[in-house]
Amino acid sequence: MSSRLIVNSIRHTGASSDAITLDSAGKVAFPNTSTGKILQVKNYTRTDTVSEQITGYGIGSSDVLTLSLTAASTSNRLLFIIDVNVSVQDVNESCGIVLHSGGSVISTATGDAASNRSRITSGGFIGIENSAFTNIGMNYYHTPANTNATTYQVRFYNGDADTRYMYANRAHVDTDTAGFARTISSMTILEVAA
Repeated sequence: MSSRLIVNSIRHTGASSDAITLDSAGKVAFPNTSTGKILQVKNYTRTDTVSEQITGYGIGSSDVLTLSLTAASTSNRLLFIIDVNVSVQDVNESCGIVLHSGGSVISTATGDAASNRSRITSGGFIGIENSAFTNIGMNYYHTPANTNATTYQVRFYNGDADTRYMYANRAHVDTDTAGFARTISSMTILEVAA
């Protein structure tokens, strides 16, 4: 014999709010009131290739990765987990990425100002092989400025004085053999309750 309890929420007799709620499909949803609770997770994984020509010590204008999120509260925090597989036109060169919000650099996601030094989010170095990549990864904890839909972008940084091409998910030489790989790059954003 089976039995069925039909409810839309469960609350302890001494509590002032529900511990468990059920949506109209009957799926369990825990209230988003606890500090540190993950409220939402957004992810974008890019499997195709990207190429862009960038001036010396410049930041690109193309979005290598892009992801939109609407924060539930400006007091919450956003945890970014970013991994980009980068190659550049020349070997033995530095490169990097810069995190943007709505097309503008997020200054708190870059290093401190220090004379003429470039301020970027994360960097790497390309080795001597034509098939070389560098994985540029970072975690960043961000306070959202508003509760509007906000688009976040990851863009290239050219760490050399010369104008050159930069690539994601492929080597700068793209020979059609097994020794020249294709990769993925991704950005994940988790909203954490304050």
